[in-house]
Amino acid sequence: MPALSKVTITANVFHVMASHAASTEKEEIIGVLLGNWQEKNTSNPFSRDQAVAVVEAVCILTRSDKRKDRVEISPLQLHLAVVEAEKVEKELGRKICVVGWPSSYHCVSVSYRHVLNVRTQLSQQLMDERFFGLIVSCFDADADHTQRLQITCFQSNDDPERGPVQLKIPLQILPDLSMEKHTTQSIIDISQKIYEEQVKEFSLSSQRVQYQGKSEGTEENAMIVDTNPSNGEQSLPQKLSELYNSGVYGQSITSLVDKLIIPATELAKQRHAMNLLEIKRLESLRDARSRDENSFEHIV
Repeated sequence: MPALSKVTITANVFHVMASHAASTEKEEIIGVLLGNWQEKNTSNPFSRDQAVAVVEAVCILTRSDKRKDRVEISPLQLHLAVVEAEKVEKELGRKICVVGWPSSYHCVSVSYRHVLNVRTQLSQQLMDERFFGLIVSCFDADADHTQRLQITCFQSNDDPERGPVQLKIPLQILPDLSMEKHTTQSIIDISQKIYEEQVKEFSLSSQRVQYQGKSEGTEENAMIVDTNPSNGEQSLPQKLSELYNSGVYGQSITSLVDKLIIPATELAKQRHAMNLLEIKRLESLRDARSRDENSFEHIV
């Protein structure tokens, strides 16, 4: 199988990944990169053929576990990513498959103690040697407090002495003046997926758990989930818990609207205004060319 030599992504794909990474400050994000492989055969018999990964879309996934240093997804999300790849393939009219995965790391730099999930990446390469990962690092806490966003493309190499080590892959970002339908949908999916995660967390936290201390008995009797109290009344701790959970949920939704949805809406408005100006410019050029052609015909 050809070895991966370079990865190319469009500016729209980079925008989606950067927006997704910046949507949360204290938790990692994860998704799936959709694209295709372009193989380059070499005439050197002692050198392996090269492959270039062309990323054309990003699939946003719902996280089942999200923390500062880890993120997990369910097998169902992987199935939905394959379904999304088939939709993008029909839209673009060319073969699209899963080629890599994006993630993020917050509050520390990308190179800090090599936290690029090299073991996870190595396990993914067992299925396809060309599979790669993209890490977007933002909210870096450097000594000079420099605000920056760093993106790193990598694979893993199994070193017999040191174990899995990081292997950096050249990354190229290509300009993209048009915005495909799947790109617009990915931007919308960022806020939609985060909202679904917040609703799920609030629903789980709303389950009232009543602990009963028992000196004897099994551990199964030590915790009883009481979703419908028999007396119809809630205790003061339960009321305080629900009030606190509702406040945290409301704060999360407000932050989602303020930091993600409103900026995305403003960006869409600005892009729409730019498109209208471009349409007017092209129409004026068309009218001017038509007048020049008519004048030339009269002269002839």
